[in-house]
Amino acid sequence: MQTFSIKGENRISAVHVGECLSNVEKYLPDRPVVIITDENIAALYRDSFPKAPVIIMGTGEKNKTLATVESVLRQLIELACDRSWFILGIGGGIVCDLTGFAASIFLRGVPFAFVSTSLLSQVDASVGGKNGVNLSSYKNMVGVFSQPEFVICDISMLTTLP
Repeated sequence: MQTFSIKGENRISAVHVGECLSNVEKYLPDRPVVIITDENIAALYRDSFPKAPVIIMGTGEKNKTLATVESVLRQLIELACDRSWFILGIGGGIVCDLTGFAASIFLRGVPFAFVSTSLLSQVDASVGGKNGVNLSSYKNMVGVFSQPEFVICDISMLTTLP
């Protein structure tokens, strides 16, 4: 495993390349956690997730919308999440973008991190601090810049890509 840091405007993010999903708990803060993932990742890896509530979104670019963000925010409210909670996104670029955006606007900002499961998200979406969603046919038009607390790039998860 190799760890490096990325300095953003609001924090320094630790990026753990070669770390495993099964070790994510050692990086989680001592606070309640909620996981956001998509249907495919949940089907493949849910048994390896930390014990925490899981919000499952649909897959694909069609779900990278404000409507999905609203659904996620409503589920966070139903779980009684507050600013003491930590949000963990487990998935590819769409999950990372949407999780970071939702975490950044929920209660004006809740800390978050990613377990990045696709090659593109491991080199771009999860580490750049860019979090956003599409607006109609306009890609990434609504978003924020906010760094995750940490990113785990689990290389073994790349073997399950379609």
